[in-house]
Amino acid sequence: MRPIYFNRELSWLDFNTRVLEEALRSELAALERYKFLTIVSSNFDEFFMVRMAAIKRTTLQNNARHCYNGAHNIQYNITENHASKKLCRKARKKTQDIIKRQYNCLMNDVFPTLAKNGLQLVSMNKWDELQKQFIKKYVIDKVFPYLNPLSLKSKTHISGETLYAAFLLHQNEERKNIFEIVIVKIPDCRIIMLPYGGDGVCRCFLLEQAVQYFAPYLFPGCFIKESMLLKIDREADFSIDNENNENFIKVMEKVIVEREYSRVIRMTYSAGSKFLRDEFARHLKLEPDDIYLIYGPLHLANLASLYDI
Repeated sequence: MRPIYFNRELSWLDFNTRVLEEALRSELAALERYKFLTIVSSNFDEFFMVRMAAIKRTTLQNNARHCYNGAHNIQYNITENHASKKLCRKARKKTQDIIKRQYNCLMNDVFPTLAKNGLQLVSMNKWDELQKQFIKKYVIDKVFPYLNPLSLKSKTHISGETLYAAFLLHQNEERKNIFEIVIVKIPDCRIIMLPYGGDGVCRCFLLEQAVQYFAPYLFPGCFIKESMLLKIDREADFSIDNENNENFIKVMEKVIVEREYSRVIRMTYSAGSKFLRDEFARHLKLEPDDIYLIYGPLHLANLASLYDI
């Protein structure tokens, strides 16, 4: 017998699938399809910060209730926790399927179509020598002076909804057992225009790729063994109780602070370093099911400015 009701979280993911299907419509303009792809990523951010955070919080609360109440309540807690974990697994599978289709569409359809129509996002493995010279000068003169590398050992705070580049540094190649993990916050303005080539094509590059490629100039005297990009989503499901006559502005300020330091729900990351992936998962207290490998630009919702070029 089929269930009468839909699960709220899974039906929300079905809604995001319908948003993705708009991006898959080949009859739409490529930029319009790109816009839908960024909306899919934005929806996922909200889903994990609110919906998935609520599920995980329920599981933690049930565990605490079980420890407090003792054996008479064990069956209820086990049943409810099992349902929550099962829901998390189903949500992860649906999320992975959507992300796979989303980035397949982006990398193999939308980006190539945009390039054919005069707007090309040039990846770092396709930069020619003139482009490398321009990008090198750009990041060394205009970006690196404003970056603030931070060591992971110093209990560095990692903000949500922010893209970071992470590096595994050695002082030299001989002393590889002595290393440092460093993160660098990537500025929000990530799409940078390349000089016009006179062929009618508008070319640009991603700032995070430039930071990774020319990182040796950011860390002189260090050997960069591995690097990757990452973004985290923190819990944002906070209720506002203003019945105690507190100043509403103060209440909101408190909520904003709590969101900045709330529990990490998800990490998305780029390929490049299993060691860094595992270290950040441990640092952020994430389970394997909480991390997602992305084969393409991370934090796609932050790249909606491409639509305005």
